[in-house]
Amino acid sequence: MIDDLDHVVEIHEILVPASASVGRLDDARRFAVDGERVAARLSTHHQLHGVAFRLEAEELAGAWQAVADLADRVREVALANVDTPCGRNSRTLLVCAVGSLLSGDEETAAELELLGEELKLEGNQWSLQAPRIRLALARGMLDEIGELGPISSGHNLSFGLAARAARLDGLAALRDRQCVEAEAGILLQPGTYLEPFALRALGIVREDDELLRRAHERFEAMRLEWHAEQTAVLLPQ
Repeated sequence: MIDDLDHVVEIHEILVPASASVGRLDDARRFAVDGERVAARLSTHHQLHGVAFRLEAEELAGAWQAVADLADRVREVALANVDTPCGRNSRTLLVCAVGSLLSGDEETAAELELLGEELKLEGNQWSLQAPRIRLALARGMLDEIGELGPISSGHNLSFGLAARAARLDGLAALRDRQCVEAEAGILLQPGTYLEPFALRALGIVREDDELLRRAHERFEAMRLEWHAEQTAVLLPQ
């Protein structure tokens, strides 16, 4: 039994992305809920991390309505935590902006994005890359994807999956074959979260329907329904 609740929260911060990385999104969600429950007994900063665990699990799942449904709680805790320097103050709001935009609420998305940008920390831009790319893709603003640059190696555990998946989607939308070929190969590990994203990006830049079919199958196998739907429209009918 671990009595230090702060340590328990940190363990859940590891368990959520670790579970998702091998395609176990249900486990990631379960650990996120458990982590939030523990964090609720601690400081406002812990509470922000707690709701962020749940948000990040739904972000990885592509469950954008579930993300949007967390926006009010995220805004409340982020603003309460504003005096504590934390990259999640900004990131959680930007992820909720993505959820709101993809759920059809452009006004709320714009409000959350503005607030998220206002709360960002200097030198912490890498953690914001995934939601910024998703916002740019949703709006068809491909020029903004090209300005984001390569992904930092920092804090890969918490945000690396979302960042690399979004970057692959962004590079594929830009038809940047050179970068996709350079970055996707190492991610083609069977049974991992990033495998279908790498397959899809390669399928797009190579115009290879078989790779796209494999990506679609992998997304469906992991029950990443939104990503499966996004892939299905690329397949020949």
